[in-house]
Amino acid sequence: MSEETPQGTPRLDRSTELAFERTRVAYERTMMAWIRTATSLITFGFTIYKLFQLEGLGRAQQGRFIGPREFAFVLVSIGLISLLLATLSTARISERSGRNTPANNGHWQSWSRRSFRFSGYLLCLR
Repeated sequence: MSEETPQGTPRLDRSTELAFERTRVAYERTMMAWIRTATSLITFGFTIYKLFQLEGLGRAQQGRFIGPREFAFVLVSIGLISLLLATLSTARISERSGRNTPANNGHWQSWSRRSFRFSGYLLCLR
């Protein structure tokens, strides 16, 4: 622990560096699981909508409490909201835990922030 990095912070031993790396990889796996789940919800929402749209071409609309369009909208909304919350949670955790880690130089965090902002700008333009 007596060695210092060029920035003046103490260098961590190898086992501590590997523990930080395992934690970071666990966060990435969790984020990938959230992306997979959100994508499934969004895809299922579009599929349900198209299935009921094709099925109901020749039929009159029945008195349903919630139609296929509303159900699909709910699924797509849940998928998008869960993806947003997972992204915000991952960014918050990585910023909080990534301050003193030697393996984390902040490059992927700035990239994820820029891509998130860019996608937000694209959504606002529509």
